[in-house]
Amino acid sequence: MKAYVSYDINCEEIYDEDGEVSYGDDYWLISNVFVEKAFRGQGVARKMMIEAIAKMKAERPELKIKLVAIPQDEETDIELLGAFYESLGFEAIGDEIGTMEL
Repeated sequence: MKAYVSYDINCEEIYDEDGEVSYGDDYWLISNVFVEKAFRGQGVARKMMIEAIAKMKAERPELKIKLVAIPQDEETDIELLGAFYESLGFEAIGDEIGTMEL
């Protein structure tokens, strides 16, 4: 079975009106969540996400956890994907489609 979650600590980049960048707060970024099609709907992604969130909170509990809900293939419904992340406690943030935070 091919399934994975990848995450790392990122730093918020803030751009001023001249395009100059400054850096804000660090945060966890979940960059990829994938479960092979044949194993979807069996709780694999939920289990991986719960374990990953627990590890992130244990290592750096003060950091927010963010992700961008982007389907990994054409068969994944963005609304169902958003509902999945919401069921784990994530909430939509900002105007950017799919950007969520725990």
